[in-house]
Amino acid sequence: MSIKNIKVNNLSSLQSFDFSLKVKENISKNIVIYGTNGSGKSTLVDTFQLLNKYSETTNEINKEKLIHYFSSKISKEAKNHNINIEIDFDKFSNKIEFNPNTNSLSFNIEQWQKIKVFNEKYTLSTIGDSIDINFKKKCFLQEIMMR
Repeated sequence: MSIKNIKVNNLSSLQSFDFSLKVKENISKNIVIYGTNGSGKSTLVDTFQLLNKYSETTNEINKEKLIHYFSSKISKEAKNHNINIEIDFDKFSNKIEFNPNTNSLSFNIEQWQKIKVFNEKYTLSTIGDSIDINFKKKCFLQEIMMR
């Protein structure tokens, strides 16, 4: 399942974010997100990770974590304080809405398609903060340069 469009409103610095892949052809299954500090990259991937976790294990603890996360991430510039996220996949859409006035979360878990996120937090939890590679007689760079 591929993502075709992501719309985010009032989530931290993503006050009105709309990213569409519908017009692009030959899209890889991997999307790289980059931008300046404070542009919302970490917020977006943290949101996906929490939604993944909640959809895998739907319980009150994960729901409270998600509600707490959203309540701390409401955009300061927001006119309407509801956080809205809409993700269009190949064959369906999923909408997530958080209303801070009622502390309510609307999320269709049955239609959630897990989004794989590989960021610094994932890397640190799986391989640690350093990699020790010991190339014996030749180093990898030399092999590339010799070709």
